[in-house]
Amino acid sequence: MGLYGVLFYAVSRRIREIGVRVALGAGPADVLCAVFGESFWLVGLGMAIGLGVALVATRPLAMFLVPDLSVAAKINTIQQSFLFHNPPSLHN
Repeated sequence: MGLYGVLFYAVSRRIREIGVRVALGAGPADVLCAVFGESFWLVGLGMAIGLGVALVATRPLAMFLVPDLSVAAKINTIQQSFLFHNPPSLHN
């Protein structure tokens, strides 16, 4: 769905409330805080649910990828990728 879809949903659901807030004197910053606050909450909830589903779904599927790979080997691979990664220099 994406961030645009979440923002569109949040605004379209609260369009009357936004109109009343503006009519009562709310500034643009107040309206943006209300919209973005709910949107970020929805995005965070979606990310948490997606991460949970991904973790649950990948556990049974991982045995098909490399069946003899132990947990220690996976951790070692991750550590090595961080230790030996040389990011490009920002200085000339």
